[in-house]
Amino acid sequence: MDETQIKHSIQQVHISSYNSKVFRKDDANNEVDVTTGLDYEIQILSDDGTYKVSFISSFVGFENDDIIRISGSILTGEDGTNGLDLEITSVTAENIIDVVDVETSGTYVARQPLPYEFQITQKLNEPVYGVTYVSGGIFKIGDILLIDGSDIGGTTSTNDLTITVLTVETGFIKTFDFNSISDNDTGEIGEIISVDITGSPKTDLADGSWLQSDTSSTGTGVTISSIPVPDLQITLKNVLVDGVKKIESGIVTAYAEIQTVKGNLIKSKNVYVLDLNNQLDKLKCINCSLVLYDEIPSYNEVSKDTLNANTYSRISGCTFKRI
Repeated sequence: MDETQIKHSIQQVHISSYNSKVFRKDDANNEVDVTTGLDYEIQILSDDGTYKVSFISSFVGFENDDIIRISGSILTGEDGTNGLDLEITSVTAENIIDVVDVETSGTYVARQPLPYEFQITQKLNEPVYGVTYVSGGIFKIGDILLIDGSDIGGTTSTNDLTITVLTVETGFIKTFDFNSISDNDTGEIGEIISVDITGSPKTDLADGSWLQSDTSSTGTGVTISSIPVPDLQITLKNVLVDGVKKIESGIVTAYAEIQTVKGNLIKSKNVYVLDLNNQLDKLKCINCSLVLYDEIPSYNEVSKDTLNANTYSRISGCTFKRI
């Protein structure tokens, strides 16, 4: 996280008559130092370059429009650059400060560090943050850094992270302290807490098939709210699976094939044999109806290729092919 996501404040500065002055305009409209004998206590912080004022108390002797002037070096900045004027806009009947705030006609800028970066992590099953100073910035001891809890996986205020600079070396943070309670996740490392897959299944209206999806995943299994983590990627692989209509269609097709095969088993077909090269083909070509009686009939050879049966044949005149 960088300075765009972290609020910076100077260390709280206690202002009194010892480190500031009170000015009041006289009848000639000249500013006159009236600090002597006045006593007051004010606390100053900042919010990303804007001064924040908290009035504590004062004694008598103040007037409306009095100016309390604080030099920039008192406010951990530079004189002439980070100075601040406070205006007393209301006093009580006893001339005690009632309301004091930043004077409105001027421009006052609190010191800010140069661009910087911190790394913030969360511990699984433990309500604490891990904080690492990465680089950048010109800090001063006591600088306060505030990270909103909603930016690091929790809620505003409850899970805010406050970092206080303890020591610096040439402006860079050497040591720091931090205070917070994180909204930690619980579970086992590597366990996927949840995966959301959205979409609608597709159907093939022609055959009733559903488009089924197989999934594979890569990425991290531990999510920590809004802290940036590697994406969990889901890859959908399309597979066509037979639906009811397609199964029914397949059954009808298979039944028709069975009927065809069954018909082939009981149906006679004409078979034509083009040569008589073997005994089986010769038997296929016998075309006769012959019933033999007890005695063996005689045959007369008509030619070398044909035989005539005798009168014992029920059909006289049958001609046999010589085999």
